[in-house]
Amino acid sequence: MTRFGRWLSIFINFALVLVCSALSLLRLDLGSGWDVERVARIVGAKWGTAALFMTIYLYTNEVMPTSIRSSGLHLCSIFARFGAFLAPYVVAAANDANEYLLNSVFMGLCVIALVICWWLPETKGETMKSTLGKV
Repeated sequence: MTRFGRWLSIFINFALVLVCSALSLLRLDLGSGWDVERVARIVGAKWGTAALFMTIYLYTNEVMPTSIRSSGLHLCSIFARFGAFLAPYVVAAANDANEYLLNSVFMGLCVIALVICWWLPETKGETMKSTLGKV
């Protein structure tokens, strides 16, 4: 992460989660109980989301100025907890409606995140800002 910077790490991991979600829509049988859907979802998407969480947590601290850093991080934490609260209900509702709906929702959110990520500033090698006026 220090070699490539935060922006590229976030972008690559969102792309990985998007590709793994797209692969999990395919129903290819590899035999003996393993299929591409299971391998792609478990290994690829979990690794991508774990790496994303770590990278975004670090990036959030670097991009916010010192004067509002704690408030901004708490606001991000509130939204993360709200998302974690809603996740089981979204999964249950999507599985009841259509088996492809859940992956389609995740893929749509990854595409939106990739587009938004394109405009994020790079923080590698930059000094951390202390006030909003310096941003």
